[in-house]
Amino acid sequence: MIPCWASFLLLGMVGLHPATAQIVHPHHNDPQVIQHEHMEVFKLVPDDDATHVAIASGDWSDPSVWRPAEVPAELSKVIISSDVIVTVDKIQTSVHKTIRVDGILTFATNVHSGLMVDTMIVSPSGTLEMGTEAKPIAAGVEAKLIIADPGPIDLEWDPKEFSRGLICHGTFTAHGQAKTSHLDLLEPALGGQKDLVLTSVPENWEEGDILILPGTHSRRDFDETLVITSISGNRVSVAGLADDGSLISGWKGFSHQHHLPNGLMPFVINLSRNVAIESENVWHADDYGINRRRGHIMFMHSGVSHTNISYLGLYGLGRTDKRTPLESPEFDAVGNRVPNTGFNTAGRYACHFHRGGPASAAAVIKGLSIVDSPGLGLVNHSSNVEVSDSVAYNVVGSAFFTEAGDEVGFFKNVAAVRMPGSGEGIESRRMPAGVLQEVDFGHSGHGLWLQGGGVEVIDARVAGAGNSAIIFFTVALDEPGLGKAKFDGSLLPENVAVGRTHVDVGQVPIYLKGAYIFGSRTGLETKFHQLSAHHGVPSVLDQALTAHVGTPLSIQYTNNLTVSKTQFVGNESHPGGHAMQRNNVTRSITFESTDILWFSTGIDIPVNGHNRVIGGSYANVRDINISTTKDDDRLVEILGDVAFLELSEAQLTLKRKGQVYLQERYHVYLRTNYRPDDNDLTRMFARDIIRMGTLLYQNHQIFYYAQAADFVPFPSDTAADYVPVELINRTNQQLWDTYGISIGDAIAPSTAFEDPLIHALIGNPIEYAPKICLRSRKYTNDLTDYRLRYDVYLEDGKEHRKVQIGDISEGWNIYTFQEAGWLRSAFVFGDTIAPEFVLSSQTDSVVNPEDLKKGFRVLGTIQDNSFGSRPFKKVFEGSYLLALTRLTRGDGSEYVELKFIISDFASNQTEVVFELTIDPAEPRAHVKRRKVNNPRLVTVALKSLLGFTNDN
Repeated sequence: MIPCWASFLLLGMVGLHPATAQIVHPHHNDPQVIQHEHMEVFKLVPDDDATHVAIASGDWSDPSVWRPAEVPAELSKVIISSDVIVTVDKIQTSVHKTIRVDGILTFATNVHSGLMVDTMIVSPSGTLEMGTEAKPIAAGVEAKLIIADPGPIDLEWDPKEFSRGLICHGTFTAHGQAKTSHLDLLEPALGGQKDLVLTSVPENWEEGDILILPGTHSRRDFDETLVITSISGNRVSVAGLADDGSLISGWKGFSHQHHLPNGLMPFVINLSRNVAIESENVWHADDYGINRRRGHIMFMHSGVSHTNISYLGLYGLGRTDKRTPLESPEFDAVGNRVPNTGFNTAGRYACHFHRGGPASAAAVIKGLSIVDSPGLGLVNHSSNVEVSDSVAYNVVGSAFFTEAGDEVGFFKNVAAVRMPGSGEGIESRRMPAGVLQEVDFGHSGHGLWLQGGGVEVIDARVAGAGNSAIIFFTVALDEPGLGKAKFDGSLLPENVAVGRTHVDVGQVPIYLKGAYIFGSRTGLETKFHQLSAHHGVPSVLDQALTAHVGTPLSIQYTNNLTVSKTQFVGNESHPGGHAMQRNNVTRSITFESTDILWFSTGIDIPVNGHNRVIGGSYANVRDINISTTKDDDRLVEILGDVAFLELSEAQLTLKRKGQVYLQERYHVYLRTNYRPDDNDLTRMFARDIIRMGTLLYQNHQIFYYAQAADFVPFPSDTAADYVPVELINRTNQQLWDTYGISIGDAIAPSTAFEDPLIHALIGNPIEYAPKICLRSRKYTNDLTDYRLRYDVYLEDGKEHRKVQIGDISEGWNIYTFQEAGWLRSAFVFGDTIAPEFVLSSQTDSVVNPEDLKKGFRVLGTIQDNSFGSRPFKKVFEGSYLLALTRLTRGDGSEYVELKFIISDFASNQTEVVFELTIDPAEPRAHVKRRKVNNPRLVTVALKSLLGFTNDN
């Protein structure tokens, strides 16, 4: 098959030599690693290797423009000289090996034009124009740059694999016909229908444009590829396409029902652009199912801030494949590429803005259409990129991606459809056991992946994400030669930077305003965010909407976040699942004016910090779930006009394994957790205040049933073995009278009452005893002459106390004392038993000696009588491993000893010695991690956009 608009010849690759004048890097103060990659790129296009040099301005097809005086033909290596303007005046059918642009290379705006090249490099002084803002490529005219496939990439010529693409260090402009990128539907698109009714009249949609109507199912691909047959106002008539890209004869209309609950409508995206950069070979697949012959685009360093794009199509680009782990090439001491490495080189994405500098001027991207990428779509890597009105379809890993965490800019009014992902968890490639591998994020299937908070998300639409539709995973990228990314403090408001020149990536607040997500596994996700931030500025997720999503919100390892004016819509007929996920590290979350409808559980309040629910509407089996605190002073407030909507008996009826159950409905459900983290008994008695200030219950406090005076928290038949015998079978009142302790640090008042829709006791706010904060060791292995030190918080302020206790025993010890007329107690755990280490079965015990330089991670668990079991990891850097003495066993096998210390909370220690066998016959770790995938299918949409049909 060949493109319908031209045919192209294949050619071989030849070696090149270092260049001279045009390789000077404009950013002389950049780190060495950035200078080096700049030089490596320009080694591919030296002056003395050129076969054709443009010496005069004019049309590409004019022989007088060139030296020698002939139009560049097959195998040509072209240089567009400085101060020369060359115009691609028609479709050039020759395949060029390389083109270096030092002057200006422009495409005609009024006639069809095209070039085909293996590698095009725009130097810092050069300009590539495919239409300008003032003079775009005219409607009805196509301009194309096709990245050729002359065979496998020549790794002797290009060991870093920069070739087979467009690398721009200079100026790039591409401006096609303006076109509405996506629109919501005004009416559902139901099976058998052939029209789409849109919310407004689309701009410049035309007959023949390719549309994607996303499926709405959260786990199945029910997308439909359509072609416009006619348009009348906001009504668009369409037809279906066959697998080969041709029209389906006698098409019967939509194959699936495209509708959502609660009156919501899906959206549709338009992929067609009259200016395009595309790969010639989108069909190739090697034995691992990877296409290593596709083109890529990289706007590198100085080229980022000189990029201005509107309405450009990027079709079939990118060759980094996120279905398998990243594996960039290794190089020996003299710079030669190590054989059998570089299986999946990082950074060769469909559209990559690479290290332009966050403080530099912004690259401006509007109306982009990215179709089909095996890895990532548009990547902002340590740059400033402003992306608007753009769409992406069928990107495996992440459609829109920020890489290091220090990026700035925005994604505004973007839409992403069908990101199937690797099938692995988002952290599966981050910290595996054994030999350290290349950091690999964003492979699980995401519409937007943001490594930091500096890039705003405004009005994003995502359908068909294999994992999180939009995720803020705010962990700094650690890059060889550059270290961990830091955010430039000068780019932050003063109340966030607080005078710092550089700020940890995870401390930068995130901002999302407007998101519409359906047909995805997870909606919004935050992870490792603001955990150590002290600036007090909240992150914001505002005006989001999810429907037909497995889990609308996941906020693990997240602090200081406000979710506002957001709606999570579940299954109206059969409410089920959880609207949100959090873990025991999540803290201080505010839900304001948020609607959560038709789930088993709506909000699961974090067990740390100050958490608030303000207003909003809730219609779930359990609207607000609250578990006992993990914090010393957690506060939960339910405030304002909170609307708890009705659920019918049918909605509350649950059918499971042939049985029918009628679930009980609760507006607020308090649950006591008798298995606190790390077996820390003191968590049970930590202060846990839950207040209600709703229209129904103004100035009330609610209490766990376990806080009733006659409740027995630790009956002998269910109490954990670490609970002291003194507490067994005693009521709360007895515990309070004897020790001044109770679940949640209070007993519910005797006047407390019940509401059948609130699983708790309701009463007036109570007075609390003085708060005690232990200053001496809570866990100790010194059982003799213990001295208790604590702070007590009184009305006049904090006071420090010291008490000589004497000898203590193994396990929990209770010490009781009076403070301001209140009985108070402190708990101390005596422990002289050393912990044990259990190695994870995932940790390799044999490695190839060549892998020692990469470093090694030991994973396992620490088991101890105090906390039970805790995960453990220990990283040994490559330099440390290489310096270790090689030991030999009796059977002749070599090994090194990896020694490390594990500790428990009481500082008991155990030395662990792990023998790591060194065997040259062991396959390299990166080879063992490679995955064999099926060849990626070329979608009907891509075939149509590239001009492949059964007619040509």
